[in-house]
Amino acid sequence: MNLAQFSTRRPVAVTMVILVLIVLGTVSLTRISIDLLPKMTLPIAAVMATYPGAGPEEMEELVAKPLESVLATVSNVDSIQSISSADAATIIVQFNWGTDMDFATLDMREKIDLALSRLPDGVDRPMVVKFDPSMMPITILSVSSEGRDLASLKTLLEDKVAPRLERIDGVAYATVMGGPQEEVRVLVDSRRLAGYGFSLAQLVQALKAENLNMPGGTIDQGTREFILRTTGEFKSLDELRNLVLMSPQGVGVRLGDLADVEEVEDQKEYTLLNGRPSIGIMIQKEAGANTVKVADQVHREMDRLSRELSGIKYSYVFDQAKFIQRSIGNLTSNAVSGAVLAIIILYLFLRNVRSTLVIALSIPISIIATFTLVYFNGLTLNMMSLGGLALGVGMLVDNSIVVLENIYRHREEGESRLLAAQNGAGEVAMAITASTLTTIAVFLPIVFIQGLTAQIFRELALTVTFSLLASLLVALTVVPMLASKILVINGNGGTTPGRPGVFYRASHWVGRRLAALNDRYRALLAWALDHRRGVLLGAAAAFILSLLAVPLVGAEFFPATDAGRLSVSVKLPSGTTLEETDKVAERVGQIVSAYPEVETVFVSAGRSLQGGNMSGSDSNTASLNIELKPKSERRRSDREIADAIRRQVAKIPGAEIRVSVSDVMSMGGGGVSQAISLSIRGDDQNVLRGLAAKAEALVAEVPGTREVQTSFSEGRP
Repeated sequence: MNLAQFSTRRPVAVTMVILVLIVLGTVSLTRISIDLLPKMTLPIAAVMATYPGAGPEEMEELVAKPLESVLATVSNVDSIQSISSADAATIIVQFNWGTDMDFATLDMREKIDLALSRLPDGVDRPMVVKFDPSMMPITILSVSSEGRDLASLKTLLEDKVAPRLERIDGVAYATVMGGPQEEVRVLVDSRRLAGYGFSLAQLVQALKAENLNMPGGTIDQGTREFILRTTGEFKSLDELRNLVLMSPQGVGVRLGDLADVEEVEDQKEYTLLNGRPSIGIMIQKEAGANTVKVADQVHREMDRLSRELSGIKYSYVFDQAKFIQRSIGNLTSNAVSGAVLAIIILYLFLRNVRSTLVIALSIPISIIATFTLVYFNGLTLNMMSLGGLALGVGMLVDNSIVVLENIYRHREEGESRLLAAQNGAGEVAMAITASTLTTIAVFLPIVFIQGLTAQIFRELALTVTFSLLASLLVALTVVPMLASKILVINGNGGTTPGRPGVFYRASHWVGRRLAALNDRYRALLAWALDHRRGVLLGAAAAFILSLLAVPLVGAEFFPATDAGRLSVSVKLPSGTTLEETDKVAERVGQIVSAYPEVETVFVSAGRSLQGGNMSGSDSNTASLNIELKPKSERRRSDREIADAIRRQVAKIPGAEIRVSVSDVMSMGGGGVSQAISLSIRGDDQNVLRGLAAKAEALVAEVPGTREVQTSFSEGRP
């Protein structure tokens, strides 16, 4: 007994299985995580080490090279690159694809522990981190308050708002950006310090040692045990001023006699929203969390906080969830439109309502069954998986049409509905199975390759495979079962007359056109058979011309999309003060805000908005996040606006300004990177610097290049 015979003889059992699949698929759909792109595990890890007071050369010789030598012994290492700057060094380790990064980072930590004795005293313990695209922020909020200054607002956000947001399931960090930071400043009088025989290092060490709460052990008294604590943290400025320090001569000296102790507000980062000072909150999600769900919970929590804390107002500077919902919504809409269009075309061709109904029911059943397979295989709903599903919608009906057409033929030959369903489906079962497997064979190998391409397109291949397998199962079970119950053949060749309505007239119009097209095709086929040599030569010429045209076709990893978001990075010479950087960034913000297509401009001077908590912060750098108005409300594309901004900001002297257009990869956590990178290697920094300058000048002359720059930057003066 084949599947068709079982489904027609056991319609109740098949119906129950269909209902179970519908329930499973519906529940699975509600639990599948939603993201922009598939989860990417990149074989990259970084080691970050700090050595306060050291210059770039010292960092390279004393810290970076010893760490590189031990990291080179880790298994499956492909390449190691280090970046040394003042006070810090970053070693980037790239592994072979397929490496288990959990074990790799554990091995890196063990190797570093063995090398700690080779590092100079004063080097902070190196930190090992895996590169994870989920480190990118999913949401950036701008918060303002009436009746509060920025200092008190920042304290409120750090003490009450950020902890509440971090308690949300799926939120990893809620980082407060901008605003003045309250701190205690100790201004040392160097002459007094030298007069008492103190060094600055001794003073710093003494302050660290005194400002501690330490455990004091326990005291047993009878049947009770008491815990002792020594509280040494400073609670007031007077307590700090009255701290007694012992000089090398054994004389007690108050800190207030050596230095001025005062409480100040230090600004280490400036943030502006549309030219007005504000405080930002950057939200990062946990790995594997549902981006849309997390962003929605953040929105609801901020609504509650704005009601609880009077005067608090917030607005979204960047919301990845909106782009995800818009992109996935467009894909879903296209898939639904394609399915509806397929059903309409089927009716126009079949001209039978019941036959069309059989095919129409097979589409949602196949899709729902696909969701079940997607969920149990740990995939997510993203542009790739939904793109695969949209791609598969057109192929979902192929198997069902072939089966139904054969059943239809058997009915026209006079067989009963039951017998026609069994024989019609059974005859083509092997043919449609072979056809489905050949299509799957095109997509499935993507699952077994390695590299970034496999990371991105694996879910597309699996979704297409799942949808085709589901459609095959539906074609061999559901279609015969439904055909045996509802398929009717009329005396007019299968056309259901009904009333002469719009669809009836349209179907007959299509039928007449198809008949005419069939006659023309017969004539064309007869001509082709009489002129075989000419047809073959024409086909060969078309094939050769298509091969010659391949180099003329552009190539992109992802097609250009108008995400409605731009980012601008500003870099001034090393040593530039934060105040000067803020002025330049504010000037760039004013230029950008003048464009009518721009909706919001968020400026952050002193921090990059691209790397989350791992982003670098320096007084000479600034970032601008630009949100454009919806595409329907502007005439120019995001790339045209970016080109116009580039031309204007290029006039600002002394600043290195780059304007980037956000695409699918950057919105999904891939960051904004250069399209082409050249690597120049050698042992002499001066020679490398000269070669890099020459290469930069040569590349800048190549048509189509812009914003050419080298990774070398001058150190702090």
